[in-house]
Amino acid sequence: MTFELRLERNLGDYLGRRTVGRPKLKATIADVISALPDSVIFGGMIREFALGNARGFVSDIDLVSTASQSQISLAVSQYHAVRNKFGGFRFVIEKQRFDVWSLSDTWAFRNGFATGETFADLLTTSFFNVDAACYHVRGRELHCLPDYDRWIQERILDINLLQNPQPPRMARRALVLIQTRQLGVTRRLAEYIAIHVGNQTLTWSDQLLMKKLREFLIRDGQDVFRFSPQAELVVQ
Repeated sequence: MTFELRLERNLGDYLGRRTVGRPKLKATIADVISALPDSVIFGGMIREFALGNARGFVSDIDLVSTASQSQISLAVSQYHAVRNKFGGFRFVIEKQRFDVWSLSDTWAFRNGFATGETFADLLTTSFFNVDAACYHVRGRELHCLPDYDRWIQERILDINLLQNPQPPRMARRALVLIQTRQLGVTRRLAEYIAIHVGNQTLTWSDQLLMKKLREFLIRDGQDVFRFSPQAELVVQ
């Protein structure tokens, strides 16, 4: 069985077993999909399942639909959803944040940084490569970029779409993913982090990571940087 088929099956099995593990969350997804059948789960949740973190994933749940804004507003009205600054609808269920938006309102599409009208086109709009996957819940079908399985299996974090409305936030998210998911980072993303992390308040571990990241950037001959705080402590 291929990586994609295994991930597709795992997602389908998880969402289908509504009585096992976080039933209210699964029921919410099922209810939204029932009202908006042509919709996908996009990004973080798919990434967490792909990386083997299905049991305790805590990422936001992003749902993208071909439905209009008015149709989405009606579908999520029972959850007291509010509009987020990017045009989607946001609500919280059991401390899990949901964002639901119309495919045509995707930030990269609206601002001309990507083009497309299908869920396959949506894959080009994520900032991180490991978020470039979506799962059509009703169709039980996974869509991902051609190299997605390699990125996941080699645990490599890179930039998929450079343009983003919140560069400092993306730099900070990269620091978190590198450390909590044990991901290697490409030179291109390392340079992006060094430029955009700015004057944000960093933890001790973040500061150590940034120090090693900058050392990596001045060296030649290495394409992927991997960070091990435990190893650094032993060296020190």
